[in-house]
Amino acid sequence: MGRFFGVLVLVGVLVGCETSGSAAPVCGDGVVEGTEACDDGALNSDTAVCLPTCDVASCGDGFVQEGVETCDDGLLNSDTAANACRTACVVASCGDGVTDSGEACDTGGENSDTAANACRTSCVVASCGDGAVDTGEGCDDGNQDDSDSCLTTCLCSSGYTSVDGVCVDDDECVLGTDTCDSNATCSNTPGSFTCACNPGYFGDGTTCTDIDECAGISCGPGGTCSEADGETSPGKYTCSCASGYEGGGVKTVCAPVLCRVNQYVLSHACVDCDAETYNLGGDEASGEDTACARDAELESFEIGAYLPYWGISSYWDYAYENLTSLYILMTISQASVMESKGLLFGKNESATGNVEQPDFISGMMAYIREANPTIKIFLSLSDLHNSEAARAATATLFTEANRATTVQYIMTEYVDRYDFDGVDIDFEDDTLTSKFIGDNYGLLIKDLADALQNRSARGRRKLVFATLNGGDYNRSAINSMVYDNVDGLGYMDYGSDKIDHIVANPYRDLKVEAANWAEHLKKSKITLGVRGWPAYIDGAGKFIKDASGGWHELLGLRPENLGYVPYLTTYFYTPGEPDDYQQQYNSLYEIRRKAEWAKNEGYRGLFLWDLSKDARGDYAEYSQMKLLRSWKDDPTQYAPIVGYTTYDYYTSTREIEVGFHSLDPSDVNWVGVYEFDEETSHATSTGYYQYLPNTASGTVTIPSSLTQTLTLNKLYILKFFRGANGIGEAFLGTSHPLYRM
Repeated sequence: MGRFFGVLVLVGVLVGCETSGSAAPVCGDGVVEGTEACDDGALNSDTAVCLPTCDVASCGDGFVQEGVETCDDGLLNSDTAANACRTACVVASCGDGVTDSGEACDTGGENSDTAANACRTSCVVASCGDGAVDTGEGCDDGNQDDSDSCLTTCLCSSGYTSVDGVCVDDDECVLGTDTCDSNATCSNTPGSFTCACNPGYFGDGTTCTDIDECAGISCGPGGTCSEADGETSPGKYTCSCASGYEGGGVKTVCAPVLCRVNQYVLSHACVDCDAETYNLGGDEASGEDTACARDAELESFEIGAYLPYWGISSYWDYAYENLTSLYILMTISQASVMESKGLLFGKNESATGNVEQPDFISGMMAYIREANPTIKIFLSLSDLHNSEAARAATATLFTEANRATTVQYIMTEYVDRYDFDGVDIDFEDDTLTSKFIGDNYGLLIKDLADALQNRSARGRRKLVFATLNGGDYNRSAINSMVYDNVDGLGYMDYGSDKIDHIVANPYRDLKVEAANWAEHLKKSKITLGVRGWPAYIDGAGKFIKDASGGWHELLGLRPENLGYVPYLTTYFYTPGEPDDYQQQYNSLYEIRRKAEWAKNEGYRGLFLWDLSKDARGDYAEYSQMKLLRSWKDDPTQYAPIVGYTTYDYYTSTREIEVGFHSLDPSDVNWVGVYEFDEETSHATSTGYYQYLPNTASGTVTIPSSLTQTLTLNKLYILKFFRGANGIGEAFLGTSHPLYRM
C-alpha cells in the first residue's frame, strides 16, 4: 500500500499543481531522471527489476522479484531463523543448515546419505535401514530382508562377522567353531557349515562311528584282516599274508605263492634249484618244504605234441592218453584282438574258420580232459604271416601301446575262459626280426609270465612257453628277458638235426644245437621238438604222402615196392634208385633214440610236430606218441639204441658203415648182424660178429662180402654185446633196422 499511496500523491501534485521553472523528474515516465535508479515506465512493478519507486529491485527490499527470488521479507530475511526467507531470497529448504518445520535435522553441506551418523540429505536423522552404517550398527543394507546376511536390526546374521560394516562369512571349519566329529570332514557354506563322516565311518557328521572294515572280508588263504595303518588311515583295511602266501596290503587279498619251474619250497619261500637239479614247478610255498630232483632222474619226462589248426576239426581222432602235454595251435591277428574277432583256425582272415565257436572249443577241451585228466593243455599262438602286411599288422599287437590289451584279451577270452594250463608263443623266422616284433618279443613273454603267475589250473600254476627254431638263439629278440621269464622253451628240429651220423651231410648236429640253447637256459627247461616220419622226398623233390595224413600211404609201402619200411627206418641218406633219395623226417627208431638221449642229458622232454600226422585208427600200433609213452612207462622193455648205420638199405656191393656210442671202453664189445622178422619182432643171428674198438663211441665197417650173403627184401638189425670170454655174454643194445635190396 505504501507504493500505491506514493503514486497517488505524486500524480495529484503533477495534476493539481502548477510549477514554475524547470519541471521535476517524474517516476514512471520511462525516463531515468534525477535520483531515479531506473524507470521502465509502465513496466515498473513490485515484481519487476525496476520498482514503482524507480529503484532497482534487490534481495531484502521486501519485494519478490519474479523469476529471480522465491521470497523476500526484507528485514525479516534470515539464514538462521526456522522457516524464514533466507538472505538469498530463497525459501527455507532441507540442506540450508537450518532445521525448519518438518525437518528432523539440517547440517547443510554436512548432510550425507553415506557418512555414519550424519543428517541425511532428506533432513532426517540417521537410522537403521537407511543404507549407511551408523554407530551401534554392524551392517545396513537398506532393505527389510532378514533372509540375507544383514538383518533388519542392522546386525549380521549368525555365521557372519561385521568387517568395516560388511557381513563377512565365518569359515567355521578354519576357525574351529564347527561341531563336526573328529572323523568327519567339515565343509564351509554361506553362514554355516556341513559335516560328512570320512570313508570308513558312518553317522550324521557330528557323530561318526568307525566301520569294521574287516567284517565279512576274506583276505584269501593265509590272509589276516586288520585296519590299515591303525588310526592314521581310518576307513581302510589291510591283509597280512602268512609265510608262503603273497599279495596282501591295502584292500588286497593273499594267494599261495606258486613256485616257478626249477624252484623248490624252503621255509615257505621259493628257492632256485641248483644247476644240476630240476623241479617242474607249481609247488605252493605255503605247504611243506619240497626238493629238486637230479636232472638225470627226470622221471616226469614230458611227452608232448602240437595239434595245429588244420587238425583241430577232427580233435576226437587222437590218442591223448599217450601225452603229458598238448599244444593247441591257433593264429592271432590284429583283428583277433582289436576287433574281437577271435583267434583263427587257419592263416587267412578272409577264410572261414575264425574261432567264433566257444561251444566247439569248450567241447574240445572237455573231450581231451576226459580222455586224459592229467594232461596239460596249452594255448599255442602263431602270428598271422601269410603276407608281410599281415605279419606287420599282427606285430602291432605287441607294441607298448597295445601289448597290455593283447595280453588281457588272451588271458580273459582264452586262458581263463577255457582254463588252458598256459600259453606258448610259436613265433619264428622273420617275425622275430626288428622289422616285425623284434624286442617286443621278450616284453610279451614277460607280460604273459606276470599275467599267468598267480593263475592256476587244477591245482598247478599256469605256465608260459616259447617255441623256436634251430638257430633262433642267435637272434637279438631272444634275449635275457625271454630266458628269465619262460617256464619252458621248445626247440624244434623238424627232423633236420642229426643225433648220430658218420658221414658229412647238410644237416645240423642235434647235440651241438641243444648245447647252444643250454648255454642260455637250464636243460630241465628245454624241450626238444621232432617232426614225425610221415613225409618223405624223392630225388625230384616230390613228397610221398596223401592229403589226409602221410602215414596212410607210407604204411602201405612195402619193401617190395619201395625198398624199406618207413616206420622203422631212420632219416639218413637212402641209397638205391635214385641214389639221392632222402628222408626228411624222424622214424620211430630215431624218435626213441632222441628221447633216450634227451632224458639221459637232463632235458625237459620231447614233443611231436604235428599230432594230426601221427598214426591212428587201424594204424595206431605205429603211433609215435604210443611208442614214446610205452618207453617212458617202462624203458627197460626196449633195448637201448647204441648203434646206427650210414644208410637204411643196402645193395650187394655196399659196405655197411656202423657207428656206436654209449659203450664202456674198458670192456670188450662186439657187434653182430641179425635178420629181423617183422611178424614176430624176433631177430635171428646171421653168424657174423666183429670186435669193436675199446672206445665209448666209434665206427667199424662190415664188408660187402657179408652184404652179398643177406637175403633180398629182408630187414636186418645190428646187436651189440659185451663179453671178454665170448660173444653174447651181455646184451648192450641195437641199431635201427636196415634193408637188403
